[in-house]
Order: sequence, then structure tokens, then C-alpha cells
Amino acid sequence: MSSLEGFRILDLTQRLPGPLCSLILADMRMDVIKVEEPGKGDFCRRLPPFYNDEGALFVFLNRNKRSVTLDLKSVEGRKIFLKMAATADVLLEGFKPGFMESLKLGYGEVKEANPSIIYCSLSGYGQNGPYRDKAGHDINYNALTGILGMTANESGPALPGILLADVASGLAAVIAILMGLLHREKGGQGHYIDVSMFDVLFSWFSLTNVVESIALDTFLTRGETTFTGKLACYQVYRTKDNQHVSLGALEQKFWEQFCATIGREDLRDDYLKEERQTYLKEELRQMFASKEKDEWVNLFADKDCCFEPVKSVKESLSDIQVLARRLIFEAGNSPERGMKQINQPFKSPVLKDPPYYSSPPSLGEHTKSILLELGFSPKEIGQYRDKGVV
Repeated sequence: MSSLEGFRILDLTQRLPGPLCSLILADMRMDVIKVEEPGKGDFCRRLPPFYNDEGALFVFLNRNKRSVTLDLKSVEGRKIFLKMAATADVLLEGFKPGFMESLKLGYGEVKEANPSIIYCSLSGYGQNGPYRDKAGHDINYNALTGILGMTANESGPALPGILLADVASGLAAVIAILMGLLHREKGGQGHYIDVSMFDVLFSWFSLTNVVESIALDTFLTRGETTFTGKLACYQVYRTKDNQHVSLGALEQKFWEQFCATIGREDLRDDYLKEERQTYLKEELRQMFASKEKDEWVNLFADKDCCFEPVKSVKESLSDIQVLARRLIFEAGNSPERGMKQINQPFKSPVLKDPPYYSSPPSLGEHTKSILLELGFSPKEIGQYRDKGVV
């Protein structure tokens, strides 16, 4: 039996954060019912680029789930939803604060139908505070938390190569939901969970940059902290062929190995002292610019000093570690027809590898079967379809 088999979640979220959360739960065999608007569904179904004629992001985030269409703004749709909620363990929604209450489907109403439910709201800025009602996207949360200010180059703030807030908050929601279920299973009650994308990013960012500023009793900026370019031993360098390599020789043993490999024992001492950084950076800039990236990769191939090339997306997909860990796998009956999927980034005896039970559902694919499970007759379901409720 998989770890979450027997649990059910109603997932009302779209785009990336919420679906990532429910994907992880689905891969652990939780029954994920994706509740979508009739005729429209998840925005990512229509978002390019496309993979197998459907939005690629939707394809990668929605395996192992069931889809039901439901007009939550209708009286009948609300009644059906509350009946579904009575059978669920978790409800996950990603609307702006107050929207579920406007539908009379807030925590209070759902709790009446199911007192033991774990109700998780995943929003941009959380359910309270001066930013509560502001719209936002990943770029905005990165900007406000200070991450963009630290992730910058000579031209100014640079966009991270990952939707950091989306991914981080999706993972945080998983943790919060599992915590809620564990609390309930140990004799506690169902309860409400408020996950804010802004909060998650700020807490992650604070672990390094803000903590360092507090410790020094000053507000540091880009290039002044350990992990944003202050140190020569923790830096990105350009090579002769206009490629880049990364050096993370932060600890003494790694730095000594690095210096021995490049034949620069004169650089060993006092490598963390602030007054030495300008000199060390310039020496390493000139050195790395003297050879091509592959030459450096070959030099450090059997040396353990935290040196790695900066790879392109294409190169990373064929990386030997990616292949060994099966981080990309093909689902389906044959390689010719197999659909590529992204694996979960952890291994466990209770998680199937690869975690692929069913394809991403078509819009409303399971509406009829789910309503039959709830006790609705085929005639009633047909009437709901005719009225646009499902």
C-alpha cells in the first residue's frame, strides 16, 4: 500500500503551485480530484508550448489525477461540491482571498459538511496583511522579498531561471497538508491552512542573506554576501570560449585541493579574508579565461573540490546523473509512444518508480464516474450536463 492511498483531495488550483502540490500527493497515491470550470478548465491546458497537443506544463503536472467539471457559481454546483467535500480529506484552493467565501464555499461552509477536512488556501500574499488583495506573479514575489535585488548582474536585477515562488510554495503546501493530516490522524481536528507564496519566498531568502545581514548588524547588498559574489572561492567564471564554470570551494579542504590542481599554492592562505577577495577574483578571472570550458572540466574531472561547468538546458537533460537517477522517464507502452515525464526528486520504497498510474486527464473526463460514486443517477447527471452545471 502506498503512503497516501485511501486519502482524497479536492484540487481547485490551476497553473503551477497548486498542481505541483497535488502532483506530489497523487504520485503517493492520494486520490486527487481536479475540479475544473466547464468548457475552460485549467488555464495551463491552453498555455503554449504544447506537448501531445496539450499545454506542456499541464501534461507534466497532472498525471495520476481525475478531472471533474463543475460550475461552482451555480446553486446545484455548490451542492454537488459540498457533497464531494464530505467524502474528502483535503481541499486545496488557489483563488484570491475571499473568493471561496463569495461562493459560500469558504472553510466555514465546507467545515459544516465535513468537520474533519484539511482546508488549504494557497495564495500570493496570504489571507491577511496590506498586500492581501493584490494580484501577483512569481516575478513580483521575487522582487518584493529581495531575491531579485540579490540575483543581479552589472545591468541590474536578473530573472531567475526557475519560477521560484511557484515551486517553493507548492512544496510548502505539501508539507502543510501532510502536517495537517498527521495532526488529524493522531487525534486532532480538521483545520484551515494559509500558505502564502510571498511568505515562503521570504523565509527561504532569509535563511542566508537576511540572516547574514542581521548577524553583521547591517543591510548587505548583492556582491556583499557569502553566496552572492563576495568570495572568490564561491563564484562563476567565464572561460576562453565564452562559456562559464562554477566554483564552490568554500571549505578549507576544497580550496586547498583547487589550488593544488591549478598549481597555485600561493593562493591557499587567507582565502576567506575580505581584503584578499579583489586580488583572488582577478587572478581566477584571468586564469579561467585562458582555457576553454571543456579543458577545465577535464582538468577537474577526478578532483573533489566543488567545481562544475555551467550547463545549458539541453546539456542538463542528458547529464549522466539525471539519467542515473531517472529524473526524466517515459510513460506508456513503448518508447515510440511513450510520454516523457518528470520524476519526483526523492526515492522511497512506498513510492512507485516511475510514479505513473494514469495519463493527465482530459477536461471533465471523470465527471460521470465521480458523480455516480456520490450517488447521483445517470438521469440527474444528464440534466446537470444540459444545464451546464457539469
